[in-house]
Amino acid sequence: MNTQSTLNPTFWSEVINYIGFSAYHAENLRPMMVDTVKAGESSVVLVFSTSLEGKESLEQIRKPLNKLLGKGKWTVDLDDEDKVLRVVCQPERQPEITALFSHHGFAAALMPY
Repeated sequence: MNTQSTLNPTFWSEVINYIGFSAYHAENLRPMMVDTVKAGESSVVLVFSTSLEGKESLEQIRKPLNKLLGKGKWTVDLDDEDKVLRVVCQPERQPEITALFSHHGFAAALMPY
């Protein structure tokens, strides 16, 4: 039986690395170009602060966001004080995203870079 003990130093170094990576501040992010399916179109990472309060509010917005943007094109960090939403999309989609949040009773504001 091969189990990894929580007292194993390797386990804790991996946990610390994960936390350090997760805690990277949103204000340090810059729009980056990513590959898209269609030639000629470019996407960026848009970062929003939201009014989501927890898992229940995230579940209310999950299906509409997947429908608008596609599954796997967005993430929300509920542990961040700004409840940061990161989206990979064309910059022109920003008004649609804020309108979708507003329609469902939440706020989403594009964070300045």
